[in-house]
Amino acid sequence: MTESLEEYYSQKYSSCNLEYSFSASWQGLAYPSHVIKSIAIPIKALTVYIIIKRTPNHMKSLSIPLLVCHICCTILNLLFCTLATPYIFLRSLSGFGVGLFSWMGVPFKIQMIFGFFMLVVCTCSFIYLFENRSSTLQGNRFRITRIPSKVAYHGIVLALNCPIFYIFFKSPENQETAKLKVLEFDPCPTEEFFLSDVFVISTDKDLITLYVWGIGPFFLFNSVGHLIYHSFLTIYYLYIVPSKLISVQTQKMQRQFFIGIVFQTGIPLVFVGVPAGMAVVIYLTNCSCQGLVNSAILCLELHGLASSVTILLAYNVYRKSISDIFRIFSSSRNTGSLRISPVRLAKQTNSSNNNPAEVGR
Repeated sequence: MTESLEEYYSQKYSSCNLEYSFSASWQGLAYPSHVIKSIAIPIKALTVYIIIKRTPNHMKSLSIPLLVCHICCTILNLLFCTLATPYIFLRSLSGFGVGLFSWMGVPFKIQMIFGFFMLVVCTCSFIYLFENRSSTLQGNRFRITRIPSKVAYHGIVLALNCPIFYIFFKSPENQETAKLKVLEFDPCPTEEFFLSDVFVISTDKDLITLYVWGIGPFFLFNSVGHLIYHSFLTIYYLYIVPSKLISVQTQKMQRQFFIGIVFQTGIPLVFVGVPAGMAVVIYLTNCSCQGLVNSAILCLELHGLASSVTILLAYNVYRKSISDIFRIFSSSRNTGSLRISPVRLAKQTNSSNNNPAEVGR
């Protein structure tokens, strides 16, 4: 029996005959992640600016949950792309970081806990967005209006998702032994497994089964269930039995905003569903395809970028603001004058946003 990783690497690993593949290497994950982040940062910054500065009066009551949701997605995306980019060995449920935190010496276990925490917070931020939308409808009998009630509700939702952290408190204390154990059913990982500070999440088959069939589905049910619940309330009180106290124009704006929320949530979810499906297939087929795992992570990193682009395009007022910005700067460049563009932009935006109606009232 092999007594150490060094012995395994020197005596047995050479028989694997793995060919080098850039897509399966840590560079094949880290470098594209930095490219994605370089593209995403200016778009995310523009999205924050547009939400804060260009939200019209009739959307002010809904801009805070929208901004909170966007900031949470931005932080999660920053973790994945730059700070704590995870190189995952899916078959052995282990991995290491190739981001800034690893360079700073932060243990990968801490990085994963922080990443899962932001995942839970990001999920709750979407629930907050949909809950706020349904609670602003005057005819909704189930709306949450009092701040203490909102805090209690979202606190319970957050607490119900916390069992997902349990596995990190049951991770193997002797990581050397755990790595040798996972090599028994995954004998030929990429060379990074031996050359990096790999953290094995768990080797307990019963605990893994509990997560696959219990905690994981409960997390999904708790998150998606609340989104469906608030979506149903919004559809029912906005389309089926709309309030007679609200003007037709206000109802139209409420419906447009709800459609924007659906697009803002649904389109980026494609970049979550596809890698999740890839991960399930890889795990169930016991496939030794690290390049596909890295590709799945890169696809997941596109979620934040897709979310920002969707926000800018899904809402008519933000789309118009973007068009105004491009048109004015294009005109300024053609005329060689930049002095009047901020004033002109402010006037155009103020005139288009000067609507005293309140969406949620």
